[in-house]
Amino acid sequence: APNNSRTAGLAERYIREALGRWEPRIELEQVSVAPDPQNQARLLASVTYRIKATLSSRSLVYPFYLIPEE
Repeated sequence: APNNSRTAGLAERYIREALGRWEPRIELEQVSVAPDPQNQARLLASVTYRIKATLSSRSLVYPFYLIPEE
């Protein structure tokens, strides 16, 4: 997929859906996905969540590599 706002929006949606379905131990606070300014073939997904059992907040940044168009 091209590295544009549509791809970032889809990635954000899929992250929200997956965490909502498969990770019941957390309360999702924020998900943001944006192109990596250092590498145009990569999106950076940032997830902020709260662990329900402890109410502890955590953040995670995950690089997602895109396959270039042919």
